[in-house]
Amino acid sequence: MNKKGQVIAFVIVGLLLIVSVSFVYFVQDKQSTGDEQLFAERIPDEFVPVKSYVESCVLDVAEDGLRELGKHGGYINLTKYGIVADPLNPTESTSFLLNPADKQSAVPYWYHFKSRSSCTSNCLCGSERPQLKRAVAGDDSVESQLDEYVANNLKRCLGDFEVLKTLGFGVEPLGKVRVKTIVLDNDISVLVDYPLQISKETANRRISEFQVSVPLNLKRIYEFASEIADKEARYNYLDRWTLELITGFSFGSREDRLPPTGATTFDPGHEPVYWSYEKVKEKIADDVLPFYVQMMQVYDTLSSTPREGIYQVTTLPIVDKDNKPYSDLDADFKYLNWWPLYLKITGRGVKGNFIGPEYMFSSFQSLFGIGLFRYNFYYDLSYPVLVTIRDPKAFNNRDYVFQFGLESNIRDNKVLNCSGKGLAAVAPPFGSLMCQKDQGCADVKVKTYDASTN
Repeated sequence: MNKKGQVIAFVIVGLLLIVSVSFVYFVQDKQSTGDEQLFAERIPDEFVPVKSYVESCVLDVAEDGLRELGKHGGYINLTKYGIVADPLNPTESTSFLLNPADKQSAVPYWYHFKSRSSCTSNCLCGSERPQLKRAVAGDDSVESQLDEYVANNLKRCLGDFEVLKTLGFGVEPLGKVRVKTIVLDNDISVLVDYPLQISKETANRRISEFQVSVPLNLKRIYEFASEIADKEARYNYLDRWTLELITGFSFGSREDRLPPTGATTFDPGHEPVYWSYEKVKEKIADDVLPFYVQMMQVYDTLSSTPREGIYQVTTLPIVDKDNKPYSDLDADFKYLNWWPLYLKITGRGVKGNFIGPEYMFSSFQSLFGIGLFRYNFYYDLSYPVLVTIRDPKAFNNRDYVFQFGLESNIRDNKVLNCSGKGLAAVAPPFGSLMCQKDQGCADVKVKTYDASTN
């Protein structure tokens, strides 16, 4: 009997050990995947409608919060985090208004020149991109913002539980709404702790735990947006494209084009070409940026198309961490002409609102028709760009939009240098030895020689 008792004891201990080890592996597996799902609360069948009703409201409110996050680059309330927009000077603030008449349409910059546009030393670039995970940024994270939104708006959706009361349920809240949002690899889990005392006829039950899974791969969208912003910070693809546009639209000294970044003409009998600063600014805002910024695209996304020649540079080679394209998503870039841009043009022929060449004037001009004109102008240009990412399969094929801002900057016909130490000081081009009509010239004799006769 003693031996049998010992055997039974060993069997029981072995079973307990197996169960313990299995439980440890189960917990470790849950922790390693980050899947912090609550254990499902067992409730009688007659109370299932209550749980289903509350969870349907949790799902609706969570979707509303996610759509608000998408409109504002990962924020629900921008002003809470000190992100503001200046409708008259969008490049001087941390966000810009999608609609200048709507103060609630602000979109934050995920990369921008943080100093004033006129800064020339100790300048800084920055980003207003929020962190995705609570563990990284705490209350400032996307997860934490959604926690707060669901907690603050769930009761509005539930009303006074009138729907449940018409079904014969008595519902009495026993505490506050507490929410924990977890952004997972493929969807979003929203866990709600909201204690309710439920009664129906003679039955009573307390229900506290509610959980929904939101069909939106926010993690992938956020990573895609981050890649787009990081590539601009590192490679300045928007700035380089802007330089291409300025150079292309300023080719040739003509009034219907932009002032050239570098050109010299010898046109006997012709008058110099002049531009109005306001007209130049209007042309850039109306005719150049709106049509050509939208040519930017990301390789192998839903609406991308093959590009040839110079336009190949408008295709961004962005892939995910597995080196695969974001072919399930779409991305587009826009500049809208009601967003004021920052523009400054310098050069030896710039005087106030008039932009003209530096030229040689001679007393013999009227006799020989000499016209030597040099057009060298330096552009400082800043403007906002709206980047929109779309997932047509989100929310069970009901589409999801996530948008954020980037700021393109060039200074003195170069990509803006924002390494943290500020812009390199550049001496602005002022006058030269070439004469102007309103200047007096010294008594200078010029002798010329050719190679053959000296």
